[in-house]
Amino acid sequence: MGLGDISLDWDAAAGAFGRTLLLDGVKDIEINYYFVFAWDNDPAWYKEGLEQPAPPALIRTHLTTVDQTWPDLIVALPVQCT
Repeated sequence: MGLGDISLDWDAAAGAFGRTLLLDGVKDIEINYYFVFAWDNDPAWYKEGLEQPAPPALIRTHLTTVDQTWPDLIVALPVQCT
């Protein structure tokens, strides 16, 4: 049996107790990725992280609701050793 044989039930994603609204009135959410490359002396934030040779060093989430703009949440990812 392969993955193509499994019927996906999107309603199952709601879980046993249904869906829960975590934050009401979200107006905008922006996620950025901070990449540091050995060959680049100018690390920067990027809107996309696809097809990069390594994971980002940081992830920043910027959230705006109808009531306020929240402080950025910046998460440092663990350093990967090769």
